[in-house]
Amino acid sequence: MKRVLAVALTLLCVTLVTASVTTAGGKGESGGKGPKINALIYHETTGFRHDSIPYAIEQLTAWGAQHGITMTADQTSNRFTDEGLAEFDVVIWLSTVGGVRGDAPLLTDAEWAAFERYMENHGGYAGIHAASDCCDESEWYGELLGNQARFANHPGGLPGSPGCIGAFTGSCFQAVVVNEDNRHPTTRHLPDRWAISDELYNFKANPRSTVHVLQTLDESSYDFQPHPFIRDWGTLMGEDHPITWCQFYDGGRVWYTGLGHDENIYRNEDSMTMIIKGIKWAAGKYGAHGCSKDS
Repeated sequence: MKRVLAVALTLLCVTLVTASVTTAGGKGESGGKGPKINALIYHETTGFRHDSIPYAIEQLTAWGAQHGITMTADQTSNRFTDEGLAEFDVVIWLSTVGGVRGDAPLLTDAEWAAFERYMENHGGYAGIHAASDCCDESEWYGELLGNQARFANHPGGLPGSPGCIGAFTGSCFQAVVVNEDNRHPTTRHLPDRWAISDELYNFKANPRSTVHVLQTLDESSYDFQPHPFIRDWGTLMGEDHPITWCQFYDGGRVWYTGLGHDENIYRNEDSMTMIIKGIKWAAGKYGAHGCSKDS
């Protein structure tokens, strides 16, 4: 009898151990499938280089790991070949200043051709902040941005003032972002009126005629009184001032935000959630919902 009980207990223990291993193995397999998105953070500059770029890469990498995105950062355009770009679901252009105001172009003709083919083959583009301040040599890129909506200027700050956390240039100030689309995956977590602090771009053209605008800036929320660190307001865009938008262009998915000059944007949960979701949308993880011009 004792032998029978011993055998029974042994079998029970083996069964429990096997069940435990299977459960743990199942969880391990689920978590071990690896990230579902491969993203290239392209951050080359031949002109002004934003001080916030290293911290932005750090935050994008950390947030990406939590959201199934493998981030590969590269300060060169070496991956802009058919083979190199084929590895990535989305290319993030992070404040890529170059090819403007006499700066050398970022890409060669062959690299531009490879990137165009990448987009034509249903690639993804996510532009952050000064991704609109580049590439005057490429009319195609201007249309990718939306109606040639390239950086024009921004309210200028006084040197040495505490405006921006990252660069201390003084060109950041508080304003209100109006959330135009509260159903889109990238902006539905945000309030209708969202208070932010950043350097706020004006664009040479309004992209609205060719893109789906997700957010605008409420210029009436700007403080036009004597300001502690704004030297001049520049030429503003007026009542309709898009700052975040998306579109389908030339076969690919395009998502852009003008926010992201200052480190505080990459520290803030709301703005990082929007950026990560924008990257995921550009990678095709939300399908085709929400970014046709008339949607």
